[in-house]
Amino acid sequence: MLRLYNVNKEKIEGLTKYKDLVRERDLKKGEDTLSFSYPKNLSKNIKEECYIETKFNFYVIKEIDNSNKDWINVVAKVIQKI
Repeated sequence: MLRLYNVNKEKIEGLTKYKDLVRERDLKKGEDTLSFSYPKNLSKNIKEECYIETKFNFYVIKEIDNSNKDWINVVAKVIQKI
């Protein structure tokens, strides 16, 4: 499960309905990127500069693509390894 935090790092909710979760690591830069899709009708709390926590890392949301009718696509960059 992913956990969503607001811009003040206060927990908002757990995210369980995601799909296409991908974690990529740039070995040269040492950066992790997390991306996933989430149902648009459940995504009202997902905003840029909010935070996502996984089992291994803490990420800040950098991009949200709303172009799909039913899903948003989220891209987040790692800020802290857990």
